Amino acid sequence: MESGLRRRPANSAYARRFPSSQPMMSRARSGVMGGPGATAAMSSHRSSWLARSICSADSHNRRYSARLRDPVRLAKHILDLDEQLKANEKQLDELVKVSEAAPLLEETGFGPVNTAKCFVAWSHEGRVRDEAAFASLAGVNPIPASSGNTVRHRLNRGGDRALNSALHMIAITRMTHHAETRDYVEKRRIEGKTDKDIRRCLKRYLARRVFRILAASVSSKAIENPA
Repeated sequence: MESGLRRRPANSAYARRFPSSQPMMSRARSGVMGGPGATAAMSSHRSSWLARSICSADSHNRRYSARLRDPVRLAKHILDLDEQLKANEKQLDELVKVSEAAPLLEETGFGPVNTAKCFVAWSHEGRVRDEAAFASLAGVNPIPASSGNTVRHRLNRGGDRALNSALHMIAITRMTHHAETRDYVEKRRIEGKTDKDIRRCLKRYLARRVFRILAASVSSKAIENPA
């Protein structure tokens, strides 16, 4: 699925590079025939010029058809990739719904792909000892970057980048479509925080929430199905 997600935009960009010129055959033929009665009195020079024009138009059409093959092939390939991605996402959604990560799908911004990334990183109970360790695994734990009288933190460039990417996309979605998150963003902007700092705080919050939801889901299943 990851490879399909990467190939589709690349193929789309490549397809847009092809020219969209139209065949010139009909215009070439209509432009060289002359007015009424010209055919009967046509000279040998005009006949040869007409033949060359038609041959040139036919050659242009053949070149146009050759140029058209690659865009058509790429367009079909892009449509095939779309169908594959839809089928994969549907199958992934079914798998997530029967796993411990199912409660995450009820949260704003958590689709099947991002939920699966979070679940795969968490893996199972006991792999990550606590929420702080999960935040470190995701690369969203704040790193001190203070200087002089300025106290600040910077983004962590380490950790599981797939998990970090999932939290990043979830944060962006919630900043647009989640009322409480929008209120939080406005509050932090009034305090003078940049959007990058706000996203860092949101990703740290999301890592904590993901860990707690997954841990609670495992505990509830253990109570429902005791060994």
